[in-house]
Amino acid sequence: MSKQLKALGFRYGPYNNYCGFLPVNEYWDEDFTIRTSSGQWLQQYPHPCKHYAVKPSRAVELEAEITPTLKETLGFDCAYLDVHTAWGTFTYVDYDARVPGAGTFAATYYAYGELMLNQQKVWQGPVFGEGGVHWIYAGLICGTYASEFNHSTLWQGPWLVDFELLKVHPLACNVGMGNPAMFYSMEGLAKTPKEREPKLDRFLAATIAFGHIGWLDQNEGIRGMLRSYFLLQQLQSQYTRADAVEIRYADARGALLDTSSAIASGSHERCQIFVRYSNGLSVWVNGHPTENWEVPAGTLPPNGWHAQSG
Repeated sequence: MSKQLKALGFRYGPYNNYCGFLPVNEYWDEDFTIRTSSGQWLQQYPHPCKHYAVKPSRAVELEAEITPTLKETLGFDCAYLDVHTAWGTFTYVDYDARVPGAGTFAATYYAYGELMLNQQKVWQGPVFGEGGVHWIYAGLICGTYASEFNHSTLWQGPWLVDFELLKVHPLACNVGMGNPAMFYSMEGLAKTPKEREPKLDRFLAATIAFGHIGWLDQNEGIRGMLRSYFLLQQLQSQYTRADAVEIRYADARGALLDTSSAIASGSHERCQIFVRYSNGLSVWVNGHPTENWEVPAGTLPPNGWHAQSG
């Protein structure tokens, strides 16, 4: 399968993670489990079977052994690294006094960071992850589901894009707004066919506003797949390779305000955003749920872009 996929121009890689394992695992060792502050084994998933958390210090050793073997035998050249970026270092702190850095976030962070970098080196390709608390790993992992806002009401706004564009965007290439279920949560997902297209519009507009690559939407049939692919495929090739150099938020009169002024006046809640990138690309995104926002005449350069949601 690997050869056939590569012949089509695709990369091919495994789902993997080094956060937890079962007692039936070939590498099982009681001393490989994270200890809680009370000295107990840390359970990663209690049901339906006992799934225990792996010491980050041991995870690095196991990954360094397993990844080259997978590369040699199966020819992988990328990977999906699950879990590590979803919970943050604070979930997998090892309080075992025998371990260097016991009881610290730093020990987990450095171990997971080394693991992420080693996978990229061995695969000679990208490593993407689950996301959720992934901003702390930007620059160590290539990208993740952009789901730091999971289970939030971000789909309603406001969209403050500064942290993502100025701090995370130069270091990682995150995907979508997570998937639509992550962005909308169960509360905001489309309930009827009539709602589906506007909801997809808003999802895609947010993806552009935050500078993420596209999520291929398969929930709305072939039409949704084609729109989510072709609308973003060319545009993302421009903004993912450039830095944001100017961010503005429109007020009710259409004036473009800097972030501090927009927050002070509440204009950021309109979700009408202008971003200019270092390569000259200008992006205008209207995330206002009911109000149209026309790009001012003469302000959209030849390589500009206008995204509208409603």
